[in-house]
Amino acid sequence: MNEKLKVIDAIQAKQARVSSLRERVEQIQGERLTAERSLGEEIQLRDSLMRLSDTEVEILVMETEQLRDSLMQAFAEMQKIAESVGELEFETAEGTQIYYAGDLAGGKANGYGYGLFGTGGIYAGEWKNNKRHGKGKYTWPDGNVYVGEYRQGKREGTGTYYFTSGEKYVGEWKNNMRSGQGAMYDEDGELILSGIWKEDKVQEVVKKG
Repeated sequence: MNEKLKVIDAIQAKQARVSSLRERVEQIQGERLTAERSLGEEIQLRDSLMRLSDTEVEILVMETEQLRDSLMQAFAEMQKIAESVGELEFETAEGTQIYYAGDLAGGKANGYGYGLFGTGGIYAGEWKNNKRHGKGKYTWPDGNVYVGEYRQGKREGTGTYYFTSGEKYVGEWKNNMRSGQGAMYDEDGELILSGIWKEDKVQEVVKKG
């Protein structure tokens, strides 16, 4: 009887030991899973931080490159402006000396600029290849003023000529002379006459004031 009790006690002790070992194994497995989860979370966090750092670096690099490109573009534009604006001295086909300050292209007056003529006149307006070409204003030393179109250095197109007397001509021009439809007005703005002009002379009067 005593032997049976001893055997039973031994079996129960082994069972208890097995249960204890099983609990310990389960505990170790749980700790391992927890450690693996923690390690996984740490890896994810590290990767996230590394990705965030890479993103920040990429943004910084991109912003730096954009700033560099902007500075290079600004420098190129400054050089272009420096090369496209300047001063020149040249002569007209008639031999009149001109001092010019304004837009340049191809080493010539091209664009908008100011011309001081050797005769004392001043022109402000558009230029093409060292000639007044486009819209502009020319003032003579005696005070007469022309505001209108130029072509190849001459008054041609439409424009208004203001006389120092107060009168003015409004109309068409060709080869520096009144030619085409045009009208003369007195100092009060009242119509003197309108008609067809040719080489600065009225050819046909259409209406008188």
